[in-house]
Amino acid sequence: MKATDDLSDRKSTDSVTLVGLQVGSCTVTELIDTGRYFQTYLGIMRDGTRVVIKVPGALSNIQFSDSVTNAFCAGVFACEMGGRIAVDVPAESIFLAQLTRLLEVNHKSLVAVLESSNTGCQWFSMPFIDGKSLRDSITSDFSLHSFYDLAIALQELEDLGWQHLDLKPENVLLTSEGVQLIDPGYHGKLALVNGAEIEATVTTLAYNPLLQPDDKLAFGLMLWEFALGEPLSNRLRSCDLSAAGLSLCDWINCLETTGNFELSYFLNLQKPSNLIAGCSEELERLLLLSVGLELKSGMIELRDDVASWSEIIKSIELVNAESRL
Repeated sequence: MKATDDLSDRKSTDSVTLVGLQVGSCTVTELIDTGRYFQTYLGIMRDGTRVVIKVPGALSNIQFSDSVTNAFCAGVFACEMGGRIAVDVPAESIFLAQLTRLLEVNHKSLVAVLESSNTGCQWFSMPFIDGKSLRDSITSDFSLHSFYDLAIALQELEDLGWQHLDLKPENVLLTSEGVQLIDPGYHGKLALVNGAEIEATVTTLAYNPLLQPDDKLAFGLMLWEFALGEPLSNRLRSCDLSAAGLSLCDWINCLETTGNFELSYFLNLQKPSNLIAGCSEELERLLLLSVGLELKSGMIELRDDVASWSEIIKSIELVNAESRL
């Protein structure tokens, strides 16, 4: 294929790599990744600027395992009486939903769409972000700096009426200019393979277990994961030292009656100071606050109200101030 080939002449990207094709103002140079729903490529603009191109569909010769059912993998889910189900949605529907969401708001911490097309083969391009993901930044030295920047960005986006909906460490990039959010999720109507529409959520269950627009819970679960060095669900194997109070247990039991067992491990929840060596009172408060909980008479209970981003940011500031003493 020559670089002068135009992607707009194609109707599908399922069967062939796009390397060497001209896509909008750039030439595709290499395949970065292929998943169940998207292919992602690196491209070069005429002035040498690097960009990322995303197109719907997987390469036909790529085989996927059942790992998509893993709670830490993104998927499409619908709620039904008695639980939730994974639904089969065309990649083009998910692609269009993500593109639409990226175009809903303009913010310095949200990756921008440079060019896009729905003519022939669908695609859109984004700036190439030179930075590592929050997932790649896990170290033995826990730092709240990135979470502070992330909380401010999420507060500003919420003020604009926008939530990410698939917040997870892989979708938060750390750059010299601050955090960058990529690959937002979706909550709303999606077309199924048979043409029918269904209310569905494109997200990752481990961080959005309630299948609701709730970036704060996802933020809190990530915060716990980084403070512990592993997902909270992995740490809570036993309820021997559980400090789950009555209101927390009632809430989890209510979720289970509707078929939602994603947060059942909260029944084994212990005070952060029992899980993290050297955990201060301020850090303990922050970790509980971030997932809508608080200590009452030594037990972990549901908060009476939902914490605001301002409250979370202030709590992070107090932990940082404490660590400098």
